[in-house]
Amino acid sequence: ASRGLGDVYKRQEHWDLLIVDEAMPKLRGTALLQYMKQHNHDLRVILVTGLVGDSAIRLHAERQIDEILTKPVEFEALSGTIVRLLSEETSDK
Repeated sequence: ASRGLGDVYKRQEHWDLLIVDEAMPKLRGTALLQYMKQHNHDLRVILVTGLVGDSAIRLHAERQIDEILTKPVEFEALSGTIVRLLSEETSDK
């Protein structure tokens, strides 16, 4: 897993969309997304969580998180959100 994070950090400017779980081993999803948004301001972010905490609400209000999905996540909700966010990104360019 740590090797995978190393790849994320090295190539973050190439990402269009980040889907991240808030509860991950050794790292909170909100911490990862804040780091990645510092280096890629256009990155679209979907946070998946079982419980929406204060930090997620604040980051959503600050537009660092585009969408918060609560577990269990239905496939249709996730796929629809991905399509919408990437379509918005394409139309913004």
